[in-house]
Amino acid sequence: VTPAVEKTRLADNVTRLPNAPATPPDNGAGGFVVLAGVEEQEVRWWWEDRLAWGMVCVLAGDGGGGKSTLGQELAARMTRGQVPPGGIPTDPRGVVWLTSEEHLSAIVRPRLRLMGASLDRIMVLDANDEENAGLTAPSGIDRIEAACVACNAGMVVIDTGPSFMDPGLKSNTEENIRAMLAPLGRLAERRDLIVLVIAHLNKTPGSGAGDRIMGGKAWRNHPRNVLIVGPPVGEDMRETPERLLVVEKNNLGTYPPAQAFSIRAHIHDPSRAGIVWGALVPGVNADDLVAP
Repeated sequence: VTPAVEKTRLADNVTRLPNAPATPPDNGAGGFVVLAGVEEQEVRWWWEDRLAWGMVCVLAGDGGGGKSTLGQELAARMTRGQVPPGGIPTDPRGVVWLTSEEHLSAIVRPRLRLMGASLDRIMVLDANDEENAGLTAPSGIDRIEAACVACNAGMVVIDTGPSFMDPGLKSNTEENIRAMLAPLGRLAERRDLIVLVIAHLNKTPGSGAGDRIMGGKAWRNHPRNVLIVGPPVGEDMRETPERLLVVEKNNLGTYPPAQAFSIRAHIHDPSRAGIVWGALVPGVNADDLVAP
């Protein structure tokens, strides 16, 4: 766009180029901008090639596979500014935690405390509480955002995504999934935070990892990053504490090696689970992780 471009405004925020119509078309042009005027931004990673600021990420795994425990470990690190292995140093920020599956006082609080979380930086919603049972998305985005502002959130964790969909939305219908995830994506961008949506895997044998995410394909197609957690290839998660975290989808960067970790009794309270980080494991992809 040259200095000769006429700066006549159309429909709030569209710039008219030379020889363009002097009035907006009947169907309106609100919301459109000239691409040359859009400021470019670099993708900023909290955890390189796994979790990016301003984005939605889906973390999926089988029931009992450790995805919620891993989510709690990541949340604890966010509150104390201690990044995951290979992450980018950051200031401590808050976490908004929505759960429908784990007991807050018996599981979530003690785990996060033992993981070193700054508990005063975490805002929690217990969907089992009758007063809160009605908080769903996208209708409850304003309430979620208010909690983000209150604790200066760097992360919103939704455990699990389908449990917090508005009544009438179906977790296996693409347009319904996008109706939930798109506003969460705008919240992530607006507040410069990470939305981590936890999801289950289905039992479909022989399917690729992306097709194993329970519900419609939009749980995999809409987010920029999808992470799969599970036991090492060929092992039974009921017989080993070892786990691998694998990037199944990355539209923002490269595919890093699998990250090993284990779920073990916490050194200060053997009745509670904790995360012990391991090494990078090259040569393993998400399909390997879910293969029969």
